[in-house]
Amino acid sequence: MNTPSDEEVGELFAALVATPAETEWLEFKDSLNEPERIARYISAISNAATLLNRSAGYVVWDVEDVTRRVIGTRFSPRKTKVGGQELELWLSRATGAASFMFIEFQIDGAHLVILRIDAASGRPTECNGKPYIRVGSAVTELKMEKNKEGRLWDILRNRGFEEALAMEGATGDQVEKLLDLDAYFARSRSPKPADFTEQLEIASRLALVESRDDGRWNITNLGALLFARDLSSFTSVTGKSVRVVQYEGTTRAQVIRRQEGAKGYGVGFTGLLAWLKALLPAREVYVNGERTEQLVYSDLLLREVLANAMVHQDLTVRGAGPRVEVFGDRIEVTNPGASLVAADRLINHPPIARNAMLSNLMLQMRLCENHGTGWDRIAMETEAAGLPSPVIHMDDDAMRVTILGPRKLTSMRQEDQTWAVYAHACLQYANHQHLTNGSLRARFGIATQNSSQVSRLISTAMGDGLIELFDDTVGTKSRSYVPYWAKSIG
Repeated sequence: MNTPSDEEVGELFAALVATPAETEWLEFKDSLNEPERIARYISAISNAATLLNRSAGYVVWDVEDVTRRVIGTRFSPRKTKVGGQELELWLSRATGAASFMFIEFQIDGAHLVILRIDAASGRPTECNGKPYIRVGSAVTELKMEKNKEGRLWDILRNRGFEEALAMEGATGDQVEKLLDLDAYFARSRSPKPADFTEQLEIASRLALVESRDDGRWNITNLGALLFARDLSSFTSVTGKSVRVVQYEGTTRAQVIRRQEGAKGYGVGFTGLLAWLKALLPAREVYVNGERTEQLVYSDLLLREVLANAMVHQDLTVRGAGPRVEVFGDRIEVTNPGASLVAADRLINHPPIARNAMLSNLMLQMRLCENHGTGWDRIAMETEAAGLPSPVIHMDDDAMRVTILGPRKLTSMRQEDQTWAVYAHACLQYANHQHLTNGSLRARFGIATQNSSQVSRLISTAMGDGLIELFDDTVGTKSRSYVPYWAKSIG
């Protein structure tokens, strides 16, 4: 989140001191300067904010609790060290990278501090491995409050990141400044009401904002992630922008340029795609007798790989978003979170939605294919372009997809050749066809007289257990092959 302006700090402070009494999401302190206690407050208030359906909670130094008289404090988080380490860094490590921000400011000559603490997302916020909670104004271990612990886990399990709040209590004018709702109406080709209040009502139905009894609006993470004019305006999605890095050659030794998307996915997707295409190589082709340049990686291929990384990332991983790395011979796209589907089953697999609301809206805006067909489209596009099949690498906390540039079959690694055979079998099966010697020759552009080369590829893939003979009663020339899992599902 950007450092708030003096005016915004003043409005926040006025709202906090106007709160009738301390609550489980708000604490006024005068002598809180022990790092361990501050860390416990971060854990407790973060978890309490989630229980109370708030986007954040606060600690305020130094205002008298009962009278709300401004006293002023000597505590300065920026000057405080813990064993030589900056306080904020120490707290971040102690609380598992919880999202928080210290705000220091002056009122009538008095030095004040506000600590904003974002609500827990995905799992309870911890302090040195233990989650805490507020009970009235007291801080206690979460495990001691079984009722609150159960309710908190229910909320965290059942309310996805998309529905959680990125900002509370914004005016209509503030929403208009923060969110570019025009992008939704333009890309979805839906009629755009002239009255912004009517636009907000549509945004509410789409779960981008929530109306409040006081006439103000809450902005959800979904609304911020898709339509923020500047993602850094919302702490909960600040780190989820798409980063693009271009390297010299085929290693990460030398960075040529880097770009970090500032806008929400729905607002900035077209610009991101255009910027990425400008970095990529083109090749000369002849169309109707005229020489023209054609990108090595098609628009549709790039769009699908980017959209898949956005839609299928684990949004509960804090401070991480999709990353695109451009090399001289390949593109690598990484998204946080392990895949919900095994790498060898991505093509032709029934859809599994990790972020269903995000996926649905990106589909409405024509930024991705129908549910479950994205990987089929990626496979078709790489085959159509004569590219090797995408290489998929799975980690516990990330998924990386490598789109290899043009290369001859003979220059491909054997594992890449075999993977391409398997991917072709999966794609053929998805299209109600089978892999044959002829279909694989067409896939790799191999002449008929070299069919023995393809036969060796098929034998290798069978030996690795990736494909199976569909019908062993037919003659050699009539043989066809299916993915290893196809027969078991009929």
